[in-house]
Amino acid sequence: MTLKPQDAAALIGQTTSEGTVLIGGQAVAFWADHFGLRTVLAALTVDIDYLGTRREAQRADARLRYPHRLTLAAPEDLPNTALLSVAMKGYKEPVVVDYLSGILGVESRDIIRSAITVDFHGQPLKIIHPVPLLQSKFWNLYRLPAKRSPAGIEQARLAIEIVAAFLRTAEPPRRELLKAIERIGRFAATNPARDARERYGLQCLKAIPEEVFRKGALPVVFHEKRWPQIVAAAE
Repeated sequence: MTLKPQDAAALIGQTTSEGTVLIGGQAVAFWADHFGLRTVLAALTVDIDYLGTRREAQRADARLRYPHRLTLAAPEDLPNTALLSVAMKGYKEPVVVDYLSGILGVESRDIIRSAITVDFHGQPLKIIHPVPLLQSKFWNLYRLPAKRSPAGIEQARLAIEIVAAFLRTAEPPRRELLKAIERIGRFAATNPARDARERYGLQCLKAIPEEVFRKGALPVVFHEKRWPQIVAAAE
């Protein structure tokens, strides 16, 4: 089963709230569309994932107009906090909206703190920042065999392009740009990043666009000293 973009948009519009952050494959799909990136797959994911509590799921349950069923997770089901099973025309199986307390590789408080609010068909949507999104996708490939699928690999590949496009177009202040590069550089030296490079040819450092290396964009000492250190550590 694949979730059509228009159906995903309809569900997100009825389930997002101030207390949720869109994560997972739908976050990849949003950012890829936002930056005009092309995917080699017709669909990246079959469900919708939020960082969110049981209470946020109950709020969505109260306003969701499609036939659906809410299941509240038990404490032993963590990181799942709740699940909405939604009946939609054209789908044999219910479409799942998952609410999670956390994801692999990134602290939940970091996701909440760095989340970006965007306009989504006329309403605000909190979505995971591209850098922690990249980290989570690499961790999924490293730790979860079920994610080592064409869709999982494509999501990780797109996450690299998404970060590059974000840094290229957002034009953050030099200090913020350096912080992002340092974070990506440190992550490139981790086992998940090395594994993704060796298994799938995914180069984490390509998330740093060439434009940031233009003259004057970064301090000379970064080019002469820090960048070579980052590259060496990632090898």
